Amino acid sequence: MKFFKNVVLIVCISVLNIFGIITSEAIAQVPKDSLSQMEIAFDGHYTRAQIKQRIERAMDLYNLSKTQENYFRAGSVLVGLRKSTGQNEMDILDYMIRSYVPGIEMSFADIAAISAVFLQTGAR
Repeated sequence: MKFFKNVVLIVCISVLNIFGIITSEAIAQVPKDSLSQMEIAFDGHYTRAQIKQRIERAMDLYNLSKTQENYFRAGSVLVGLRKSTGQNEMDILDYMIRSYVPGIEMSFADIAAISAVFLQTGAR
């Protein structure tokens, strides 16, 4: 829900900026980097450092390069899975890391979805 609120906030600020109602200083306060957005969007009270450590570990395991675009995509996948399964993003990341099997190649999104489903069925 926080991620959706952040997107709505960005759209509202853009519209207000077009009409000159809001200044560029206010726009500068909206986080532009993906990790800061995840800190706002992820369920729970996790620090940027906690999120960075776990998401980078999962990205390394599942061969996802650490670009801003991939951080954004990974965060979006995790938030989407939380919304559809009710499983916390950090729990999904933890399960992804714990369930890694060397030699088995799966995409970040696929293993995130599988992890969310396993968590939803009660696996821990």
